[in-house]
Amino acid sequence: MVIDFAIFNAFNREEWMDFYSDARKELPTRMPEPLGNPVQIIAYVDANHAGNIKTRRSHTGVLIYINQAPIIWYSKRQNTVEASSFDSEYIALRICFEMVEALRYKLRCFGVPVEGSADVLCDNRSVVTNSSVPTSVLNKRHNAICYHRVREAQAAGIIRVVWIEGTKNVADLFTKTRLSNESKRSFTRFIFDDLSTPLAKTEVFPHGIPPGFTVNQVGEHKLAYFHLQVCGD
Repeated sequence: MVIDFAIFNAFNREEWMDFYSDARKELPTRMPEPLGNPVQIIAYVDANHAGNIKTRRSHTGVLIYINQAPIIWYSKRQNTVEASSFDSEYIALRICFEMVEALRYKLRCFGVPVEGSADVLCDNRSVVTNSSVPTSVLNKRHNAICYHRVREAQAAGIIRVVWIEGTKNVADLFTKTRLSNESKRSFTRFIFDDLSTPLAKTEVFPHGIPPGFTVNQVGEHKLAYFHLQVCGD
């Protein structure tokens, strides 16, 4: 997985002091001394607004990396019906943050050094703006809990929310039963382009990779297999 870190904005805690002056990172009370190389957490989050045809509930998808390794993936229907994609995306972002916070806490309990803030990538510009710009305001009060939960985490330096193109948001894999060809190609290059992974050799191709298969063909088969295991379709 290759990340272009130029998309991330520099975090300035002073800008948040007027809004969340007491925001702090939660640390274990008996945290051991961190040893070894620090790890970096990157999370992708997405929501499929009103994706359920019967109930019109949205679906949350989260994929969390530690360095280059996918550690946690999450795909679940939301508990409420939301009127707009902004609402469903903000709920998904709050869920993602809580998963990242728990992961950071667990790593520190193990004595693993965590480098900086966790980078959370979302493809909804309005959600990113409301989460990352201190002076932005929320016009929908029924989402105030998610709004302040995420913003306080940003103020404390726990996460850093940034925008990413929808075609590059791999969390989209966990929210839809059908993917566009562009998304399939993007995800294939982004995650499943390594011929040496055990998934390629054992689960997807139990009898070996067919002769003449290109890297793209292998990646597409791995993506289709992975999507089948997650979505069941």
